[in-house]
Amino acid sequence: MGTFTPAEIAALKQRAVAEIDRYADRLTAVSQRIWENPEIAFQETQAAGWLTELLLEADYRVERGVGGLPTAFTARRVSRQPGPTVGIFSEYDALINLGNGSGHNLLAISGVGAGIGLAAVADDLPGSVQIHLRGHAGANQGIMGM
Repeated sequence: MGTFTPAEIAALKQRAVAEIDRYADRLTAVSQRIWENPEIAFQETQAAGWLTELLLEADYRVERGVGGLPTAFTARRVSRQPGPTVGIFSEYDALINLGNGSGHNLLAISGVGAGIGLAAVADDLPGSVQIHLRGHAGANQGIMGM
């Protein structure tokens, strides 16, 4: 793997941020929709749909229903050459009787936004970057003891 100068790193960061900014209105709108439409563990069909739509728009390959869970997903984007894998986590389920009080609407969109930003520069990094963004269905189930 090659090394970058501070100026090159700054330019990569700026491009990633610019891509996130380009999606900012859509990212904010999806976060707000998830907040306004809380879905409890394993019932997050709308949230999973909204998030995967954004990822498809950003040229990710999306696999829905992973692990036998209809609302779980994995989104992958692979750059040009072999190299490391970067994992990004996204949670989007709500708490029973509390809605999105745990902030999963923000966790969901933060992961997707990070994936969109990284994808914008992945082809310019040495080697390959495989971005695996995992949509975690039912993250609150352990907390709720269901």
